[in-house]
Order: sequence, then structure tokens, then C-alpha cells
Amino acid sequence: MQVKEVLKVKANTTLFSASPDTPLSEAVITMADQDIGSLVVLKNGRLVGMLTFREVLIK
Repeated sequence: MQVKEVLKVKANTTLFSASPDTPLSEAVITMADQDIGSLVVLKNGRLVGMLTFREVLIK
């Protein structure tokens, strides 16, 4: 299997994101409400990172 095969399945999926200035509580609520384990972090439309539940729990 290749990455492009997985991306085809996810093509119609909504991408949830946050900015670096988003309050952590708001990001966690979004992940919980949407039943997702991570958020893309965008600054001025550019990818600057990923936030995961695991990272939140470790901090």
C-alpha cells in the first residue's frame, strides 16, 4: 500500500486545524467534539505543526 491510496480514502474528509495562538482548551474541545486525535496547526495558511492528544496528555 502507498500513501496515495490512503489519501484517496480521506479525500472527502474535513481537515480540522488550529493556529499557534488558539487556546489549548479550544483545540482539545475541537478534537473531542470531532472524535479526532490530532489537529493541523496553520499560520498564515502554512503548515507549522501538528497537535495531538498524546502531546496534550504528556504536558
